[in-house]
Amino acid sequence: MEPIELRDELAFFEDLLENKLSPRQIASNPPTETQISALVKDMAAEKDRIRRCLKKMYYHPAGERFKEQYVQRHQAELVILVNTAFHYIRPESAKDLLEKENDTPIISVYKLIYHSLKELLAFIESHLTKYFNQEENAPLGYQIISKYEFQNRMRRIRKKFGGMTGDKEILQRVLTTIQDITKDSANITYQKLIYARTILIEMEASEPEPGPKNYFSPLRELMFHMNFNCSLFAHLLIKELIGYVSKIDGYREKLLFLYGYRKELNQLVIKPGRQFRNNPVSLKEAINGWVEEEIIFLEKTNALFSGVTYNAEKPIHEEDKLSFSVPVGVLSILGRSACDTRLVTNKNKKSVMTTIARLSKTVGSSDLQENSLLKKSYAAEPGHKERAIGILHEMIRKIHEY
Repeated sequence: MEPIELRDELAFFEDLLENKLSPRQIASNPPTETQISALVKDMAAEKDRIRRCLKKMYYHPAGERFKEQYVQRHQAELVILVNTAFHYIRPESAKDLLEKENDTPIISVYKLIYHSLKELLAFIESHLTKYFNQEENAPLGYQIISKYEFQNRMRRIRKKFGGMTGDKEILQRVLTTIQDITKDSANITYQKLIYARTILIEMEASEPEPGPKNYFSPLRELMFHMNFNCSLFAHLLIKELIGYVSKIDGYREKLLFLYGYRKELNQLVIKPGRQFRNNPVSLKEAINGWVEEEIIFLEKTNALFSGVTYNAEKPIHEEDKLSFSVPVGVLSILGRSACDTRLVTNKNKKSVMTTIARLSKTVGSSDLQENSLLKKSYAAEPGHKERAIGILHEMIRKIHEY
């Protein structure tokens, strides 16, 4: 199949901005009104032609990977051209991108080019959504309009939630973080702007409560629902929890509070595909991790001072253990590689090896020790490494058969 060249589709607009209507060309040889009128007609026809080509690509018999590359190359080039037209217009605000009566003929043409290219980008976003790259930087004009929209929405949100003293710091952290998104124009992606717009719309639609009826106010619940996994926000929630727990007298009372908090936290639903950062750890997981650690600490401390033997782990029966057909050394290599490739996301490898040792048995050993597993994973024997690689190759072959 002959490749479809990107330059062939956008050559008309590239020629306009880089040659025929570039500031340098206009300064030396400005176009006449007749030439401008002809360009405007050609521009409308070219925009329709490009739209048809893009739409045709959706039904093209080429493979999905080819179509994705084709569409995303158009998207990336369109962003560059939109930004070029934006710089030629030199707007001071979002309103300056609209057509005005006092615009010079050439500025009017630049604005027409800008909006034509923006329409093509919007067409890709709405009609070729499955191929649209949300990690691509958003055009500068799109950023300015979004920033103006966000400011208006945040002003209404502050007014709406102004009386919520319990969520005042939470609200400020969320809005400050969203505001910071629009400051670094070189790294503002579509994904960031789409997420910020969605969460602001949701905040406007939610109703503030004068006092929390449970552990999570509607605003806090929304942040978990939208997976606002900003590290500063997670630290703020943990700091609040530490403050709450420290004010409660008695280990039993502290534990009852955390048990209730954990129960409601685990019942919160995360909206699929939503996250503030491309981070494998969600806000819910980050907070739940701290709560679990605190509960274990308090349970152990309570048992220590009450004279009761603490045993958080139930014994695993021999028949319930995972039985591996490889020696300990091979299992240790596979366990370490699972951590290093982020298949297992626990940060502490020793705790991973402890879990493997507790739940597993291997050829010749039913009582594994975590220290032995950890040591063998860092002093791997050549034969064990070859065996582990062979197992992984066999797994890949099986996956291809599924």
